[in-house]
Amino acid sequence: MNPVQVFFKNASALLLANVSSLILSFVYQIYIIRYLGAQGFGVLSFAIAFTAIFGIATDFGISTLVVRELAKDRTLTEKFTSNYIIAKALFVTVMLISVVVATTVLGYPQNIAFVIYIFALITGMTAFATVFYSVFQAYERMEYVSVGTILSSGLILVGVIFVAHYSLGTIAISLAYLFANAVVLVYVIVVYVDKFAGLQLAADWKFIRSMVVIAIPFGLTAVFTTVYYSVDSVILGQIQGPIALGWYSAAYRFIVAFATIPAIMNVAIFPVMSKFYVSSSQALEKARDKYFKLLMMVSLPLAVTVTLLADKIIVLLFGLDYVQSIIALQILIWSLVFVFLNAPFAQLFNSTNNQGLFAKLVGFVLVENIIFNVILIMRFNYVGAAITELISDLTLFCLLFYFSYRLDYGIEKQTLLLNTSKIVFASAVVGVCIWALRSLNLIILLIFGVLLYLVVLYLIKGIDNEDIELLKQLPVFSQRDRARP
Repeated sequence: MNPVQVFFKNASALLLANVSSLILSFVYQIYIIRYLGAQGFGVLSFAIAFTAIFGIATDFGISTLVVRELAKDRTLTEKFTSNYIIAKALFVTVMLISVVVATTVLGYPQNIAFVIYIFALITGMTAFATVFYSVFQAYERMEYVSVGTILSSGLILVGVIFVAHYSLGTIAISLAYLFANAVVLVYVIVVYVDKFAGLQLAADWKFIRSMVVIAIPFGLTAVFTTVYYSVDSVILGQIQGPIALGWYSAAYRFIVAFATIPAIMNVAIFPVMSKFYVSSSQALEKARDKYFKLLMMVSLPLAVTVTLLADKIIVLLFGLDYVQSIIALQILIWSLVFVFLNAPFAQLFNSTNNQGLFAKLVGFVLVENIIFNVILIMRFNYVGAAITELISDLTLFCLLFYFSYRLDYGIEKQTLLLNTSKIVFASAVVGVCIWALRSLNLIILLIFGVLLYLVVLYLIKGIDNEDIELLKQLPVFSQRDRARP
């Protein structure tokens, strides 16, 4: 099995293991959206976005550095982990104090402030869990990450059902999140101690300082990315209020659910691409090409389908109270295409020590994002936020695509054109057929669309023999995997 096959085997296993978590997460999100209504869901979304911005102070990119370095030398595990935990304790303390001060100064109502404080605690717990997830990722033991994700989603779902049944309100929903994250933190600590290394805290301040300095480019990227994906909700909530934010966030939850796909794949590919950068430029290029093609194959037909069926999807999932979310979903789904396509380049830049350039590009797009959000939200309300998201993701893709060629890491143009044309054609065929048959049941339409897309793509050789060989590495098809205990 070649290195690229190893990556796809690991990535597909991780992706399949997370399917149940994605389903659980999507179910509890629907529960929350329907139960709280636009007003209550807007408050919850605002608290999450608000604390996410402050949460950037809990890492500064060290998690990415730890993954990269431990993927190269695992003997440093205890040293990195020990000092990383101590650094986290300092970062989390600063974050919590900052949230309290900011919430007090801005004068939010007591009910909103309390929800913000709860999510600040959740952010702190997640920060400590990240320490151990970084080790799991570096060791390419993503099954432990998957279990943690599934455990979190399952516990939140149970908590949300309980809260909704007894009509306990928004604060109780927040406490359900808190409980789930506390349990997951205990789980990852136990796994780390049992399977990886001891947990002895000993501060090496010189080493901590060096970690922070080296991780600054990664940290800037994390800061820019977090603000980039949270600032729209904060600005929208401040300017237009929680109801408009609730409509926008309902559509955005759908996007977040599917954005988990490249996020999961990134967890698997980052340590692998870091190794390829040192050992095999050919393998690095092949991994990038196959990763890009795979994400385009998934995202483009998804965008076409959701655009045509957005009204059916919104009403089925969230109810008639959220019909205003339809247009937001139709716009945001195209931003998701670029979220997918940006992922291979992001991992490529970080794996090849070009994290500084990547941070600058994300920072540039962040400034653009904030400016457009303020202007378009004031002019077009939540639709303006959706348009801004699309503009920003498209801009970042164009920049990453351009600089990948400047760095001699660009995808071979003939291959890119050939793959893109086939995927666009297959997606267009599916779109025409779905539009002609859109009066049918939504579930039937979705199943029909997936099957038709795969058939058309196969007939026009959009899936080649190497793609089929990679697909055979999926646990579903691998007899060897099934036999393994």
